[in-house]
Amino acid sequence: MPEPVLDHSTTTPEAVSNAPLGTTRELVTLAWPLILSSLAYTAVGFTDTLYMGRLGVLEVGAVGLASIVLFTVSLLFRGTLNAAATFVARARGAGDRAGVRRWGGVFLTLSLFGLPLALVGPWLVSTVLRLLGAAPSILDVAQTYAQIRIFEIPFLLLGTTSVSIMLGLGNTRTPMLLSWLLVMVNAALAALFVFGFHWGVVGAAWATLIAVTMHGLLSYALLLRLYSTDTGPFRFVRPDLREMRLVGRIALPAGATDLADVAAFTAFLGLIARLGPTELAASQIANQFASFGFLPAFALSASTSSLVSRALGARADPAPQAVPPVPRARGGGRPEPQGRSA
Repeated sequence: MPEPVLDHSTTTPEAVSNAPLGTTRELVTLAWPLILSSLAYTAVGFTDTLYMGRLGVLEVGAVGLASIVLFTVSLLFRGTLNAAATFVARARGAGDRAGVRRWGGVFLTLSLFGLPLALVGPWLVSTVLRLLGAAPSILDVAQTYAQIRIFEIPFLLLGTTSVSIMLGLGNTRTPMLLSWLLVMVNAALAALFVFGFHWGVVGAAWATLIAVTMHGLLSYALLLRLYSTDTGPFRFVRPDLREMRLVGRIALPAGATDLADVAAFTAFLGLIARLGPTELAASQIANQFASFGFLPAFALSASTSSLVSRALGARADPAPQAVPPVPRARGGGRPEPQGRSA
């Protein structure tokens, strides 16, 4: 692939050095950890399905339904926060360390929306589950599971933002390791709680809550540790009006698009839930296998978005005016890799 042509008359030497080379090797280097990260998040859902299968058909279907509802409820915020990678990558391409630090702080502040969302979350999740019209037996189990996991949202959004900032800085390996740590912790705790303590669905919910909370806190801690020297510490900052307008114009539509896509899938899953627990469980299992199909495409899309953002930053003002589209979520009931650009 030819190297991007930069206008060196408007570009700093640091921006030129940060510009992507435009090679296939560079793209693959960014993409392969994202493929493994995608596989990890799919493995979380597969593990939950496997464990619930030991309890019964009802539990498989109900936990799957609750998971996709939880995913949908938080997706507007997650999709918006995932765009942090695009803003950070562009500032990095321009050699603007203050801009990297500032945009990281802006999105970290926006992640605090997880706190009020967790407070209204129990009511919101219960409302969505009732609107889906599932059978009472499915509804009872799904609400039990969701009412516990809803309190992971503040930590989930913190982790989403922290990992997205890392991806914008070109670090896809640390998020990969964090995602597989999440898989292992969740699997170990779920085995202990579900089968050792005989907590059933409640045990599975607590295992995921603890694993996601640990993932979010550790992601933020590593963000501070790894980049405190190069960019300065990432602190929570108050966004100004210009920054909020950019977020509203670029990041928020990405989150809204993700929400629309997955909400349609959630509604479809609700129709299946009305058929009965067996049909719902079969759909959940099929979704787990289907989710493997888009992993390479997602990783390549996210990596390409990051490289284009860096190239744009190296050519112009680091504040995003026109950025490549943020790769979009797909339905399936499990979270996608946190961060869509590297």
